[in-house]
Amino acid sequence: MDEKDADEPSWRTRPRARSDEYHPGHAADLADARAQWVDAAGRGRPDLGVDAARAQAMRAAAPYAAEPAPDQAGADARLAQLLERLSAAWTEQARAGEQLQWLQPLLARARADAAQRAQAERILAPLAEQMHTTAAAAQAAEAQAVAARATLQRRAQAVQAALRPDWDTERPVAAEAARTVNAGPGRFGRGRAAVVDAERLLEQWATKWRPVTPELTDPAAAARFAARPPAGDRIQHAIQRYARQRAADQLPQHIQAIRRAEHAARDAQAAADAYQQTSATLSQHQAARHANSGYRDLAEDLPHLSEQTTTTRERLTAAQDRITRLAGHPAIAARPDGETILAAARNTWQTADTHTQAAAERAQRASAQHADQAARRRLHDPTRHGPTYGPPGRDGPSLDR
Repeated sequence: MDEKDADEPSWRTRPRARSDEYHPGHAADLADARAQWVDAAGRGRPDLGVDAARAQAMRAAAPYAAEPAPDQAGADARLAQLLERLSAAWTEQARAGEQLQWLQPLLARARADAAQRAQAERILAPLAEQMHTTAAAAQAAEAQAVAARATLQRRAQAVQAALRPDWDTERPVAAEAARTVNAGPGRFGRGRAAVVDAERLLEQWATKWRPVTPELTDPAAAARFAARPPAGDRIQHAIQRYARQRAADQLPQHIQAIRRAEHAARDAQAAADAYQQTSATLSQHQAARHANSGYRDLAEDLPHLSEQTTTTRERLTAAQDRITRLAGHPAIAARPDGETILAAARNTWQTADTHTQAAAERAQRASAQHADQAARRRLHDPTRHGPTYGPPGRDGPSLDR
């Protein structure tokens, strides 16, 4: 060994460092290094390398390692799915609430209209019954009166048929007697007997026909009447009047039937007038109430509105229950920041829903405006309605105005 080698300590004789005690590459001799290598490689051959040894060491330490953390990606996907379902439930809750808020005033108005209509029906019911009862009684009485009038008409025609030939036979005789009376007895009274006979005849004639012609009060009036031309007698009208009176005297029960029918008709008309006036008054009150509130009568829509309100309320309750169930899901409730996540999701949904509703309203207004413009164009389209004539000028009507 030379001087240099003597001055530098050998690796076998160098003092071991602190790190050398734990480093597998440091060995006391070659055999110790080989033993450490074989032990680290885990096989009888050292050619597998350090990677294989590291894998074997990890497998050996696996039973003593902590439980693996849950799959964070799966939890996030489950949370996103729950928040999406919550957004749908919030939307359903909002739409059902809006519809219920719109339906409840209509339902209240329909109930008020139905109550008002029921009150009007309670008022009109007895009047309607009275009107129908009196109308039926009047109809029955009128049927009896029709038969009575027919009987009276036949009896009057019989009386008239019996009187008119007698009149036509006796009228010329009375006229001749009237001329005798008017001529007087003549000179020296030679015709006095004829005058007396003529006056007696006129008196008898007047007595017989006085019920028919009240003008025949005495022989003198009878002479004046008989002296007139027959065309001025108006006897046909007088005979008809007398015949009707004679028939009424002969058939009083028929007259009573006619009077009962007239009385029943007046009662029926009074009942109908009372019903119509009361109905008109109630209708005016209802119209005034609707005019003040600005809506139509909704009494007939009450069943539909009640059913629609009940269905909407059930939708709202179901949406609220679904929201409570989803918000209490362990994937949200078990998280320390669950309430924060819910609040943020609610704010995000509310912003998006506000924008969606505003866009829908703008689209609806635009559609209504477009429909109004189209209607105006159709109204003023000359190809649909023909030419428009303006006021006539000096040269006649113009097609351009």
